[in-house]
Amino acid sequence: MSTSLSPAQRAAIAAQLGDAKAATDGLLVSFGKAIVDRREHEHPKWEDLFCLNLSSYMGERAAPVLRRLLDAEAARDELRARVADAVASVARLEQKRVELERIANVERARVAELEAARLTERQAGYQRAINVMRQEKLPMSVGLLEAQQELDALDAAQEKNNRELTAHEFAPARRQRLGEPIGCSNPRCSQGEWSAKAAERGWEQHGDGWLCPQCAADATDRSEFLAAQEASGAEAEALPDSPAAVATAHFSGQPDLESSEIHSATRVTFTIRPRTYEEWRWWVAHLTVPVDSITHRGNGLVTAKGSYKGVTVHLMAHGVGQLAVEQGGAS
Repeated sequence: MSTSLSPAQRAAIAAQLGDAKAATDGLLVSFGKAIVDRREHEHPKWEDLFCLNLSSYMGERAAPVLRRLLDAEAARDELRARVADAVASVARLEQKRVELERIANVERARVAELEAARLTERQAGYQRAINVMRQEKLPMSVGLLEAQQELDALDAAQEKNNRELTAHEFAPARRQRLGEPIGCSNPRCSQGEWSAKAAERGWEQHGDGWLCPQCAADATDRSEFLAAQEASGAEAEALPDSPAAVATAHFSGQPDLESSEIHSATRVTFTIRPRTYEEWRWWVAHLTVPVDSITHRGNGLVTAKGSYKGVTVHLMAHGVGQLAVEQGGAS
């Protein structure tokens, strides 16, 4: 196996070659032809002038060939050095990448820890507010009701991990314990409560409507509410073929209509569960629902008020919140 010349050997040969230039491609081709000619011509028994002439030709031109060999070895050694530098650079970059990945993992763990602490503190704050309002028997806002539902969901998830309960097993238990979200019937009030807890927390129910403790304590709000409820009941009984009944019959074939309730000759409530966001928009369009009447009550429940041929229609739509998220924007 051939080895590279030492630096000293290469320097000595370079000095011996002087200013000789590297051989051209044509000279190397001619050397090859001369070798073949010397090997294959008919050698005489006497002095071989042909071979001597070719040897003389090649000997006189050996310096450029050696110069080319020296230059080739120098270029090869330079390439090897560059390859070694590149390999070392790749190794350094890989080491740096590993270090940066380690730092990134530490930061990710820290962010997750801070996020968990923030979520825990937020949950604790909600729970403290809910506990105070329960102890004082104060009405809870829709926001706190949603927070309570969120806490219940988190408790359910933890319980599921511990007892391997499914979400289907938890949802009926929560619904049975809390009922449905309700809102105060006073249009000037935004208080909310769970239907199963409303009575024990001071809410008053008359017919299909509820009054929060504050509105029930206000004589004016309470009298207006009772008068409206009595008038609605009387009209509903007296006019079974009223415009409200006609409107109910008109929309009864809609697949997402779960129930309807006639309150008076000109007032009805539809409970719907749209399967797509487009179905919800269909109700909004057909009942000419003003945007400012659409209220998100939490737990996916949305209420709204529209009209159809002179009939006031109250909508209770379940699952619209999630449909709006999937659609990429709420009404």
